[in-house]
Amino acid sequence: MLTLYVSLLLSNDSIETVYIIIFFITFLDSFANPASSALIPQLVLEENLLKANSLMSSIHQFIQMGGWAAGGILAAFLHSNGLLMLTSTLYVLSTFLLAFVKVKEKKQSEELEELSVKESKMTSMFEGWRLIAEDKRLRVLHLTLFFGSIASPVWVSSILYPFIDKRLSVGTEWWGYINTSLLLGLFLAGILAYRQSEFINKNIQIVLLLGGFMVFLMTLLFGVNVNPILSLLLIGLYGLFEELRMISIHTIIQSLVREKLLAKIYAVQSSLIMATFGISTLIMGILGQRYSIVVVFIVASISLCFSFIILITSRKYLTLTVDESRNKFENQF
Repeated sequence: MLTLYVSLLLSNDSIETVYIIIFFITFLDSFANPASSALIPQLVLEENLLKANSLMSSIHQFIQMGGWAAGGILAAFLHSNGLLMLTSTLYVLSTFLLAFVKVKEKKQSEELEELSVKESKMTSMFEGWRLIAEDKRLRVLHLTLFFGSIASPVWVSSILYPFIDKRLSVGTEWWGYINTSLLLGLFLAGILAYRQSEFINKNIQIVLLLGGFMVFLMTLLFGVNVNPILSLLLIGLYGLFEELRMISIHTIIQSLVREKLLAKIYAVQSSLIMATFGISTLIMGILGQRYSIVVVFIVASISLCFSFIILITSRKYLTLTVDESRNKFENQF
């Protein structure tokens, strides 16, 4: 629709329609991450969950790294209409390939079926929130994600551009270098987790705690740093440990929650992260404008420090084996 509208009907008086269509694109696209994350446990064995998450992460980060460069080149050659047509074609191809993904539906217990019949639609809508609120392990993990989302706006361009200009005193091309270093760290973490999946599975609590601490430390050091070269190293290390942390969190959640409930958990997670990110972006922008860009990074570091404290004080909830976690969770719900 966007491609056809821009190609045939766009005018200066109808630009608002473009924003409406883009809103619906992002609205529909927001279903993709919860759905794909919930789908992974249905496609691989439990012992291969971390490896599967790592592989998905590596592919995603590789595309992200190549996408920035390829997108700019394609925009120069194809211009806006050609780029939109290519994007539409890729969506059609993606839909076609998804048709080959076959998932065998697992038969639910009679008790669960009876419960789902009795549930009202409104109750079903809030079930994901209820599950997270009532289970300590899920609550700890999502509190960690919540504080991480408060800190994440420091990496958006509206914060990084002033930081590069005023703190590092270098040209705006360094925004590209910093982004590349971040994505490289994320990509390497995916490869590392894939190759060392067995070790990480056995020491997932340690990996999660180390990741939480290093993400806090790298954010703090990056914010007070004035050396451009060192900033590339710091943000690369941030990306490495942030991705290891997130892979560990997703693996624990997928191991803990029944497949039928995973989509609801991830839908809540997506809503929580996006809402927190949006509000925090506004607040961080105000802090940066009123005080200084360093204050923004210090606030982000404090938030990540809270996230780490929650993890280390609640680490007993992250030591269960996959089987024990799943059985206890199913008995509880």
